[in-house]
Amino acid sequence: MTDKPTLLVAEDDESSFLLLQMLLKKDYQIEHAINGLEAVRMVKEGSYDAVLMDIRMPEMDGLEALRQIRKFNETIPVVMQTANAFDSDKESSIEAGCSGFITKPIMASQLKETLKNVLGGVKKEYKTMACELVPFLFREVTLTSYAF
Repeated sequence: MTDKPTLLVAEDDESSFLLLQMLLKKDYQIEHAINGLEAVRMVKEGSYDAVLMDIRMPEMDGLEALRQIRKFNETIPVVMQTANAFDSDKESSIEAGCSGFITKPIMASQLKETLKNVLGGVKKEYKTMACELVPFLFREVTLTSYAF
């Protein structure tokens, strides 16, 4: 058993997933969903500390997947990622219930800071209580990386 938090990465682009895996494998146990439908199923059936979700994916986009996840899990931190830096993507993500938002190209320091912030920097057994507060807070992490 590992002490690393388990992170579900929902990303349809294989090269983007491999980059995220390379950046995060030291600090997280990584699992991969290739689309929004698979991400919803995996969150329902698995145990994850957080989800990193691409907005643009086939079969079910990240925003709809987030809405579906929020129907059965209101506390899991979900960080949305997109190649589009439009305010509308960020606003739609917030409305759907995201815990954080980051734009591509992803900078390693921004990604790690955002994940650390949404996880609250606390151990897994205390994470749920801290994450219940996350949706009610908005804190700018960097110019393009937000955790709420």
